[in-house]
Amino acid sequence: MNEEIKNEEQKEETQASSEQNTESSGAKDSAGGVDPEKANEVSADISAQTERISNDISAFNQTVSSILNSASKELNDSIKNSNEDISQNIKELVIRLDAINETISILPETNDHIKTAQSHITDANSTLMERLDKLSSVIEKIPGEINVKMEEQSKVVSSIGATINENNSKIIERMDTFLANINETVLRMTEIASFEKNINEKRESEFKIMQAKIYNERGLILFYRGIFTSALNYFLKAYALDESSPEIMNNLGQTYMKLKDYQKTEETLKKAIELFPDFSEAYNNLGMMYLENNNYELATEKFRKAIDVYSDFSDAYFNLGNALLSLKKIDEAVKSWEKALELNPFLEDAREKLKIYKQGEINA
Repeated sequence: MNEEIKNEEQKEETQASSEQNTESSGAKDSAGGVDPEKANEVSADISAQTERISNDISAFNQTVSSILNSASKELNDSIKNSNEDISQNIKELVIRLDAINETISILPETNDHIKTAQSHITDANSTLMERLDKLSSVIEKIPGEINVKMEEQSKVVSSIGATINENNSKIIERMDTFLANINETVLRMTEIASFEKNINEKRESEFKIMQAKIYNERGLILFYRGIFTSALNYFLKAYALDESSPEIMNNLGQTYMKLKDYQKTEETLKKAIELFPDFSEAYNNLGMMYLENNNYELATEKFRKAIDVYSDFSDAYFNLGNALLSLKKIDEAVKSWEKALELNPFLEDAREKLKIYKQGEINA
């Protein structure tokens, strides 16, 4: 590669020299003399060409050097990687050879163990055959001995048969009495066990109900303090222990409504109404949920149902008045508020509503 570069440089120098001679000859005038200006121009051109050639040669040398460096680096990297692979393969081969040598080293010991085991098996087989021979001789004698024993037993049975027949009736009577006593004892024990089971179940049920009441009371305290999330946790614990309490279900529904979970509110109160159709508070709270969501028709329906179940329900009359007001049924709303105040003279909300109506701030 370096020789080719040198050859190229020599060619370029020869060509440059030729061009300089040509230009020098052209600088002479027709009379054979030299024009100074022409000579200067030719000299400047030659210098420029020489510099250009020198720059080209320098750039060419740099390019070649860069290519050689890159190729050298790639070659070194390739050699390094090959050496690493070869080293790794040699390590793995050494490990495998060590394993083979170790296996070969324990083969004699293994053969010794096999020979010893075969010897033990042979001894055991011979011992077993001897024992089988003895057993066969014993088995051959058994039928005769059995016959002798059976004859002896037959004589004994015959001798005691008469005695058994005499005492048989007495034994049967005693057995009947014994069985009767056992049956009576079993019946009494069954009754006792059933009684204890009922008592335990009743105690467990009463304990759960009592625990549910405690959780419900704690939930109510938190509810009235406005700590609705904690109240909900206690109501859920109470409901898990006592699913038959309408009060717990109603409190649970009210808490869901305070937490704006209207879907859970509706599900809980509807389930309470399904289990307890005469539960007026569940109807009233369900109506409150519909009223809060601007569903005035359904709210009116639930408030009227609460009043049908409990005719003296003052809160239901007040809420019904509010729903009727939203439906622009002013006269009916006023009658509902008046009825609420009649049932509960201390119901200040109803009194305030009537006061606003009388002041003309609520118009039909």
